[in-house]
Amino acid sequence: PVVEGDRLALGSGVVLEAMETPGHTQGCVSWVLSEDGKPLRLFSGDTLWHGGAGRVDLHAHEGVPAEAQAAALHQSFTKLKSLPDDVVVHPAHGGVAPSGKGGKKGASTIGEEKEGNKMFQCASAEDLIRIITKGQPLLPSYYTTCLRVNKQGPPPLARAAAAVPLMAPEAFATALKNSATDPGTLFVDTREAPEFHQEFLLGSVNIPMGTNDGLHELSAELESHEGMFNLWLGRIAPADVRLYVITDPGRERDAFLRLARAGLDTNVRGVLDGGFPSAPKSAARVSHDRVKASELVKAQEDGAVVLDVREVGEFTHPKAGHLKGAYNIPFPKLRGAIPQLKAQFPGKKFVVYCAGGFRSTTAAAMLHAHGVTATDVDGGYALIKKELSEEQKAFDMDLKIEA
Repeated sequence: PVVEGDRLALGSGVVLEAMETPGHTQGCVSWVLSEDGKPLRLFSGDTLWHGGAGRVDLHAHEGVPAEAQAAALHQSFTKLKSLPDDVVVHPAHGGVAPSGKGGKKGASTIGEEKEGNKMFQCASAEDLIRIITKGQPLLPSYYTTCLRVNKQGPPPLARAAAAVPLMAPEAFATALKNSATDPGTLFVDTREAPEFHQEFLLGSVNIPMGTNDGLHELSAELESHEGMFNLWLGRIAPADVRLYVITDPGRERDAFLRLARAGLDTNVRGVLDGGFPSAPKSAARVSHDRVKASELVKAQEDGAVVLDVREVGEFTHPKAGHLKGAYNIPFPKLRGAIPQLKAQFPGKKFVVYCAGGFRSTTAAAMLHAHGVTATDVDGGYALIKKELSEEQKAFDMDLKIEA
């Protein structure tokens, strides 16, 4: 293993030197590039971001409290602050991601981080834990799987590519029918949202796969899905979930490989051979009509239960807020909360919204799969807030459903 002070010579006078910088994880290492003894660049991994830092709760499932990791991260920051202010910082992340807090794209310098990064500026570990955990998105459930796979080493992708578990349409339909009483299974439709809205298999949820290489970052509103299929699936699927996958024709292998990148390929029990068009008539099909932002308040007045599936930090944002009377269940927690919702609001219609309409599509389909009448708001809160008066907004955690 790499330890503090390990050096790698890259050429005449050019050296990479390891700095142990735990906090985000217990084994985080940063690398300092020097030339003729002068530090020039810092490759900070997930420890220090441009304007942010890696989250400190990744080891909570192992009994290591976030407070202990925050104390370690604070010590690592103290060590990094000893570098000259003109050292260029190259973090592993750019923009917003659930593995950290804050963050801007591009490089910065140690001096810029001292001046503009609130987490880097913290005088104590207590201040750091308060700032870094406030409004932090819930930890994706598949992160524990990733930690295990990263330690053990993943199997070659070529092995996964040769083992796509294609499933005959009739067998797939039977599995879907049986899943109604099996909370350990999840049927995922990877087509784009407009196609899913027109027609989908009852019991499936929509997480679009997108068209790019699957390596893009999340947007600042946590709404981008392009290339983030496996990440979004990992946010709602428990580590031991049994997955069944529906794709566009010809994209079966692509979907399976993207799941393999997140260590989820071993969870897949079947990929519908031939994609959605091959599903037999015995599989019930439904469509999904969306509510316009201008219609939401009327739907609420008519008795619909409004669910806001954004993260707590979005729901209580001091500037944007939320629709007064909406219940908050963060998207990753919704699946586990559905039995409670059915018991608390028997026979009620649900209208779901998020920031831009991506999470809410999946959430509404999830409710459909459990026999709940549901729709979602096209365009999400980005459009809803334009329709609301200040009296129709709220900013505190007024209606939260524990899940």
